[in-house]
Amino acid sequence: MSLKVIFRISVLGFGGAERVFLSLAEYLHCHHNCEIIFVVDRLAGENDVNARALGLQVISLDVNRTLQSILPFKKVLESIKPDIVLSAYPDTNGSVLIARILSKHKCPIIVSEHASIKHHFQASSFHRRQIVNFIVSYLYLLANAVVCVSKGLQFELSGLMKSKSKVRAIYNPIRYASMQVQLYKHDKKTANILAVGRVVKAKDYMTLLMAFKKLKTVNAKLTILGGISDKLESQLLIDFVAANDLNGRVTFSEYTNNPEIFYQEADLFVLSSAWEGFGNVIVEAMAFGLPIVSTDCDSGPAEILKNGQFGRLVPVGDAEAMALAIDEVLSNNPFDPKLQRQRAEDFSVQKIGLEYYNLLVSTVNTFNA
Repeated sequence: MSLKVIFRISVLGFGGAERVFLSLAEYLHCHHNCEIIFVVDRLAGENDVNARALGLQVISLDVNRTLQSILPFKKVLESIKPDIVLSAYPDTNGSVLIARILSKHKCPIIVSEHASIKHHFQASSFHRRQIVNFIVSYLYLLANAVVCVSKGLQFELSGLMKSKSKVRAIYNPIRYASMQVQLYKHDKKTANILAVGRVVKAKDYMTLLMAFKKLKTVNAKLTILGGISDKLESQLLIDFVAANDLNGRVTFSEYTNNPEIFYQEADLFVLSSAWEGFGNVIVEAMAFGLPIVSTDCDSGPAEILKNGQFGRLVPVGDAEAMALAIDEVLSNNPFDPKLQRQRAEDFSVQKIGLEYYNLLVSTVNTFNA
């Protein structure tokens, strides 16, 4: 079945949900001949261009705040008349559901969550938390389906919604097909440790730096790839590096849309997050055959690593345990690169894309019955 699908997201930036939406949109367009329209609050940069280069439409509502998008999106629904809408993030999801109530064109809506509500908004104001809780607990009940990117997140949202019937987990697809990844040998005189993700509090890079300082492994180097989103957090990390004489051994690299070279040169991947929605970068690292050390945080890492079968899990915020795990894996890697890559294939765009396509079709058929 060929569908006309609106992907609704606030901006096409470089976050995890944006990459997931682009991958899914490309898959649906190329493999199932779906007509894809991205609708964003405003144009944000390179990924708008990337989407159009894939043959996908991008429509900007030209609003500064998602709340202002309700009436403009209502008009888009009435003019485009999509078969179905897939949206992401609480504010956008809520605005889409309200717009459908107001619109003359009725179609099914699938909302998706990519981050923990309880963790992601814990530092927000009381008023902000109340708004998000209202959207998730009440407006999400109006959706035809709710997709969470991990089973842990599915459990969390089911509790907030006090309903399990509409909530399901579909893992994120990765951008690399592991069997097509080019691997090569590099200088083993240095143990290259890699972490990928923006510098924000949720990534808890301070614990990683503290663990790195404790390592017994000689000639180890650490690269944190992803750029700075939180300047205060970044300064704390930079100050720690300087105070502990780690300059030259720790590198902060800007975001790149092509991080393959960093994965190829790494000997070990570490995720130090205090919380995640899924943990895409773990699967990306596995596609390159890398061993993994990760915090056992909510939600995703334990599911990806099958409770330690494909990587070491350590408690959140425990630098001592993280350092010990890193040293042990670097000295005697117990994880077969071939098995790591095979596990990554469980999250291929083809497999995850087909899950989404089947959900879209069944949701449309049920809505139109």
